[in-house]
Amino acid sequence: MKKFGVTIGFILMQLAVFAQQRDSTLVGQLDGIVRDSLEQHMMPSATVAIYDTRDSSLISYRLTDAMGGYIFTGLPVGRRLKMIVSYTGYRPLEQRFIIPADRRKLDLGYADLRRRTTDLAMFEVKAIPPVTMNGDTLEFHADAFALDTNAVVEDLFRRLPGMTLWGDGKITLNGREVKRVLVEGKSFFGDDPRIAMQNLPKNVVDKIQVYEKSKNKDNPQHSDTEVNIKLKKDKKTGLFGKLGAGLGTDDRKEAEINLNLFSPKTQLAFAGAGNNTNRTANDVTTLIRNAAFKSVSPVIDYLPDFYKQGIAKSFTGGISLDHEFVPERENQLNRLASRYFVTNNQLVLEQQSQTVSALSAGNTQLLDAAHKELNREMNHHATFTHTNQNPRHYTYLDANLKWSDNQSEISERGAAYLLSTDTLLQSTNNSTSQSHNTSRDLTFRADYSNHHRMTMKQWLPKVYSSYTLSLRNNDNARWQQSEFVAADDPSQHVSYDRRYQQDKRGSTHNYVFRLEDLQRLWSGKDLIFSVQHTAWLNHLHQDNSVSDRDGTGHYILNPYLTNKNHLRTFRGQPSLNIRREFYKSFPGRYNRRLLASLAVQGEYYWMANESGRAFQQLERRWQRFTPNASVYYQKNNYGEWSRSMELRYRSSAMYPTIDQLAPLVDSGQIWNLQLGNAQLKPASKDEVAFSFKHNSEKAGRDFYGAVELAAGIVHDAFADSSFYEEGRRRYYVVNGDQQRFINAGTEVKRSFKLKQHQLQFTLKTNGNLSLTPNYVEGLANNSRNLSGTAGSIVGYTLPDRLQVNASDQLTWYQSTQTGANELRFSNKMNVLALDASLVMSKSLVLSSNLNYNTTTSDGGSPIRFTIWNANVAYRLLKGKNLECKLSVMDLLRQNTNVINKGYNNTLVRGTVNVLQQYFMLTLAYYPRKFGSK
Repeated sequence: MKKFGVTIGFILMQLAVFAQQRDSTLVGQLDGIVRDSLEQHMMPSATVAIYDTRDSSLISYRLTDAMGGYIFTGLPVGRRLKMIVSYTGYRPLEQRFIIPADRRKLDLGYADLRRRTTDLAMFEVKAIPPVTMNGDTLEFHADAFALDTNAVVEDLFRRLPGMTLWGDGKITLNGREVKRVLVEGKSFFGDDPRIAMQNLPKNVVDKIQVYEKSKNKDNPQHSDTEVNIKLKKDKKTGLFGKLGAGLGTDDRKEAEINLNLFSPKTQLAFAGAGNNTNRTANDVTTLIRNAAFKSVSPVIDYLPDFYKQGIAKSFTGGISLDHEFVPERENQLNRLASRYFVTNNQLVLEQQSQTVSALSAGNTQLLDAAHKELNREMNHHATFTHTNQNPRHYTYLDANLKWSDNQSEISERGAAYLLSTDTLLQSTNNSTSQSHNTSRDLTFRADYSNHHRMTMKQWLPKVYSSYTLSLRNNDNARWQQSEFVAADDPSQHVSYDRRYQQDKRGSTHNYVFRLEDLQRLWSGKDLIFSVQHTAWLNHLHQDNSVSDRDGTGHYILNPYLTNKNHLRTFRGQPSLNIRREFYKSFPGRYNRRLLASLAVQGEYYWMANESGRAFQQLERRWQRFTPNASVYYQKNNYGEWSRSMELRYRSSAMYPTIDQLAPLVDSGQIWNLQLGNAQLKPASKDEVAFSFKHNSEKAGRDFYGAVELAAGIVHDAFADSSFYEEGRRRYYVVNGDQQRFINAGTEVKRSFKLKQHQLQFTLKTNGNLSLTPNYVEGLANNSRNLSGTAGSIVGYTLPDRLQVNASDQLTWYQSTQTGANELRFSNKMNVLALDASLVMSKSLVLSSNLNYNTTTSDGGSPIRFTIWNANVAYRLLKGKNLECKLSVMDLLRQNTNVINKGYNNTLVRGTVNVLQQYFMLTLAYYPRKFGSK
């Protein structure tokens, strides 16, 4: 597989050369001024578009500045181009030119526009301007872009100058991230823009509108970029979806159905899917998104998962309904959004693992384990959201209901060994267990927000409240046999044959109440106040019945472990939040924003436990001061770049549990026994974080860079204290020395465009360094853990033809023990991937993804395997809405999902059953109808 790595390296090198060549071929500059021919005044916001005369393709566009000027850079030199200038109420002006190759610069001087008259209409340039300015809204006219008859909105977006569609789904326009993509001013079957972009035909679109949506009524410049897809008048109703089924080798099957209907007031969707190919969906939106009519991208999150542990069988379905109760008006909204989703999943899991733990004085603990599990789960999830807004008030209500029913059957077999420094066996522990678990959970949540005006200029404080109720019911029946043998002392031989019946009933109540913008009560704007109180109330009832097998083969009740327990906890968090914002701007040049915030916050925690055992009858009360603060600064140089920096401080508290304070010690856990520590105190964490982001807003020069840094200390950190007697481990939790951590992350994204060609580079890194205290045989032992990920992606796109992504992802973990132990563990996993989709014709598409995996760890040889999947899809019928696809999955039949993870002084390695090679033939029909005709 070294050739595979060399191949990816060659591709990355060639793509990098392409990016460098871009700047050497497009070096021309063009400038000029647009003015009124009669009155000679300058004309701001006039549209200036540059076309290639050879094929009339759009090269670039600009809107003139406040003085009527325009400047184009990066234009081809020595080639005949044409410029079309347009403005509402004026005749379009066409001018042809060539930028000299030697000077690389051309000044066209004044472009004088004449007012439109009836007599001169026959002489006007018959060209639809690609872009115009309508007030504060930038509008791209869809009919100005010539595309294939089956093109979708995504194809149009890729051709809009300044717009970039990133491989991770993000959309930017001249460097600014597009926060929302709407259709007719509304969300389109959820908030994922790909549903509209990959399903709506380009020929139903009238225009693409881009505007800034204010996030703050007191500061209109604090805004997000939004895109609205405006449909043609006779295309505002439609139906689209997918009906598909597949049959494959190894008894693999798939089926899906998706129907979506929309009108000016209503959006209704039905979706369902079933498979045994490790494809899972968590909501209706996922099913709708992945039933897209057209998507060249090979990066889809609803694919057979060859990395998933186990083999899953999944059946899912749902309904989505959005309805507008009032006609579309500015600043008025009355909308209901509802979703229902159901899943019925089954998972078969088989794994074998070996766990290595470093102990004191060079001793080592080994655990060989085999695990088999059959898990069945049924989940229901329903949401209802109502939004009512008009110039006088805003009301929001969201109700959320979840129900889950989970049943699992688990069998485990383990053999544990304690070895001395010279690898001599000190003790063994063999165990076998079987269990059946049933859990049923119900969660209800309601969120309410209300905002009213007292007058047209003064609002009442905003009210927000939230309530969540969770009910839990868990029944567990378990049988376990264990046998412990001390190598040098036969008298320590112990064995158990024990049955457990545990019933748990629990509930959680959580509420949040917040009053925002309290300064409006006295018309103040300098300081922004809000108050909030959050509370959690938990109840947990446990009924444990335990019995042991006696010498006659009968099971008799264990009076110590048989117990009833009732745990109650309450946690309250009141806070006063103060914000102050400073803002400065120069029209058309820049704006600056500084926001400082402080949360004066505290916590109080109460825990009470009732039990049949006296040592578990306890009550605890704690209070903590947990303030938060942040300073945020942003500067935007219009058309050039935007930068932001943020410094944050956060404090929090962690409280001990009843199992850490006073557990009911189970002697059946012979080899690894947890004890209690009634003197355990809460731990507190102080964390400081800093972030810096830079975004280029120059057209055709998309660049994004970000750095995230965080560091913190955990005082009185929870730490394990372990000691060993006669080959057995005993441990309990103590308050250790300070735990320290540092996290760092970076992200760099760069995009290049050469006509229709687009090249993207993405680099992401994340690293974590922590120093975690623990104790072994009373001696301090520190685990210095270093972990992280580093990944790079290079993507190339030629619209309607080719998309290629090459990536390299490295994940690593390293733990060094100092103090009681002087040991080091490390492991890493590297994935080289190459994904490609090639459109051979309007009917034929080839796609493939190849992942080369390497896993290494201390004490073992590297494990390497390749997962290669390929697909051939052929479209039929006039509208290309009937698809036949052949899929070849795990072509080399090498998939071997390995377990390779580490934490503190422990390293785990093993294997698990995974999805392997199969072939599948699928047939899918995409119903599509837009408009009344």
